Amino acid sequence: MEHESPVIGEAADLTLSVSKSHVMIGEKVILTAIAKDTEGHYLPADGVKYSVEGGDDVIFEGNVFSIETLKGERIITAEADGLKASVSVYAIASPEAENLIAGKAGVTDTENIQGGTVENVTDADRNSQLEWACGNTEEHYLIYDLGAEYYIEAIDLLFEGAYATDFTVSLTAAAPAELGANALAAQTAVYPYQDKVFTPTANNTQHYFIQDPLCKHRYVTLRTTKALNTGWGIKVRDLKVYGTELNPTHVSTGVEDVIVEDNADAHVEYYNLNGQRVENPAAGLYIRRQGNKVTKVLVK
Repeated sequence: MEHESPVIGEAADLTLSVSKSHVMIGEKVILTAIAKDTEGHYLPADGVKYSVEGGDDVIFEGNVFSIETLKGERIITAEADGLKASVSVYAIASPEAENLIAGKAGVTDTENIQGGTVENVTDADRNSQLEWACGNTEEHYLIYDLGAEYYIEAIDLLFEGAYATDFTVSLTAAAPAELGANALAAQTAVYPYQDKVFTPTANNTQHYFIQDPLCKHRYVTLRTTKALNTGWGIKVRDLKVYGTELNPTHVSTGVEDVIVEDNADAHVEYYNLNGQRVENPAAGLYIRRQGNKVTKVLVK
């Protein structure tokens, strides 16, 4: 018995996906555009054209593109067969940034490890993992000493399906108590300093935390307080911390804390992006401190 071939209609739907939604500057991203008719049959997306919103530093090579200069969001749009579809891609760190904990061994509550090692979290293999048991407690920690202070721009955290539903990632200059008093790092920077704590906005396995840093940090600490399922434990597959020794010059395309000021109002403390105090700032981007308030300002 012969099967009738399906009747293919005109394109009614176009979807666009990317191989990776959060990338480094210069990293290649593959775009996939798929068209369907009203019955859900796949159609060839003929003559797909791509455009970008959010910056003019995107380079296309067919269905592959890369963001070349600035951090921030880009909206990529595909147009084919009279239809359009868009997707967002984020460049999370400047060209100078590197993964500061690649290959490093962190410190954890070893008595609760039920599988894997701390080295599995930074070995660049997203199939290996550190597993914490949660029968007695869901509170676990994983601490990394960067060895020096850095401007941290982005954190890429990946759990396995057994993930933490409540946790924080904190950046500090002083060592957490678990490392002991001898590990406390003196804050040598002359610019304003404050701890930074990231919290998740949704429950899932993948988390990205992004910032335009105002000061340096040395210690990165993951703390969990609740697991999705205590019987499964909590399993951390990968953690990357991107940063630079010098304050990155390639700021976000969508920095919201940039304030335009006139020199006549410069009655507060100003610091350049390397953390050095400036008495009479000329035109440019600076860190301004007024009491406990620290902001990034553009002086004209």
